[in-house]
Amino acid sequence: MHLVGEVRNDSPDNVELVLVSATYLDGLGGVLGTGATYTEHTILAPGQRSPFDVMDLDQPAMADWRLVVTCTVIPDDPVQQLTLRGMTSWVDDDGWHYYVGEVTNSSIANVRWVRAVLTFYDRSSTVVNVASTAVLADVLLPGQSAPFRAIVGAGPVEGTLLMVSTDAQRTSESPVILVAADPEQEVDGNGWQHIRGRVVNPGKTTVSVVQAVVTLLDPAENVINCDSAFTVPSTLGAEESAPFDVVFRDHWGGWVLYRVTPFGQDLGMRRAGRGALP
Repeated sequence: MHLVGEVRNDSPDNVELVLVSATYLDGLGGVLGTGATYTEHTILAPGQRSPFDVMDLDQPAMADWRLVVTCTVIPDDPVQQLTLRGMTSWVDDDGWHYYVGEVTNSSIANVRWVRAVLTFYDRSSTVVNVASTAVLADVLLPGQSAPFRAIVGAGPVEGTLLMVSTDAQRTSESPVILVAADPEQEVDGNGWQHIRGRVVNPGKTTVSVVQAVVTLLDPAENVINCDSAFTVPSTLGAEESAPFDVVFRDHWGGWVLYRVTPFGQDLGMRRAGRGALP
């Protein structure tokens, strides 16, 4: 069961940790159970809205529900809405809806934990479905972009109005510098599209959880599909390299250009305390 909706910050302050707590009631007002979730956006400025999705076990006897919203006042402003471009969508053979696109960091700060938030409204502007996904990147500098792929497998989609927004957090970290080398493409005997190559660590420190992100683009540079794969091995020492193979099993036709963007994490830098800005 999904209980979806939207929270609006009617206070004069910025707030975070916006928690929506639900109580499920039967026809006589008895409590059947409870559930809770945070809003999709981390910080809400005055007047800002954010969707939520309380996912819980089925409650077949539920006749009504109560919602309580709690939050914490915070002095920090939310990161401005980042730039979305090149979105496309499709439905697979199982009826799952896919939404792909790119997010560009149009703010003046480095950001991480960047997410695309999809809110579906009916004709009366009521929220009927919610989905979100992280972009395929770790830290984005101002002007840098990363793709995303959101999958919606349940709830209303057809005939709805889709609004896409972003959420991100400022950080003092910079992305690890990695280089994609020797890219090549091949369609195998199963009809699967492979994008292969190597990721090179040109730096002097060890980088972990190294991935290669591939974005397939059409002639107008709209995103056709995107995916990622870990290098083997996924930890690269200074000046080491490792191969990758990103495989698209479906919905890859029509691309004329692809981008390979590697990323990883310098865990030593994070242990040293170079984390999010206050």
